[in-house]
Amino acid sequence: MTKKQCSKPRSCSAFVPRFVQPSSEMNLFHKMLTVLTSTLCQAQQRITFQHCGGSVIQSLIVTPCTSDPCVIPVGTQINITFEVESNQDSNRVLFDPRVTVLGVQLPIPGVKKDACRSGAVFCPVHKGKLFAGTISAYVYNFVPSLTVTTTWKMLGAQGIIACGATNVTVVRK
Repeated sequence: MTKKQCSKPRSCSAFVPRFVQPSSEMNLFHKMLTVLTSTLCQAQQRITFQHCGGSVIQSLIVTPCTSDPCVIPVGTQINITFEVESNQDSNRVLFDPRVTVLGVQLPIPGVKKDACRSGAVFCPVHKGKLFAGTISAYVYNFVPSLTVTTTWKMLGAQGIIACGATNVTVVRK
């Protein structure tokens, strides 16, 4: 079977299966994917933080966040992605997130404390090995507009694995 020679590219479309041919839907999909990816990349920020015990946190990225310190509207879910080198062998990792308001440290509500059970971290963690995870938190509508210090501790079987503190500004939409 011989293939017909095509003089114009459009006239050869009969030889190309439909799923290979570019379509307006595919172009629209690529444009939407590009916009979505750009938006997500712009809505995350590597955060500077103060070390407050344990191993040094290698990286801390907050989404959505476009500044350092982060400005977070009430009614927003945030995701904090981290990478830490463990200072201990541990079958468990617990989060102890706190916010300091008027000099008083209060627990941050709604954060799943058991990082292993919630799937935020793959356990066990091993001394000298990097591990990564993501914590989700929700900024409830009852939170007033203010700038606070948040402290995120990770605890293992032998005490603090890592701790970082950073400022966050909560705003009304």
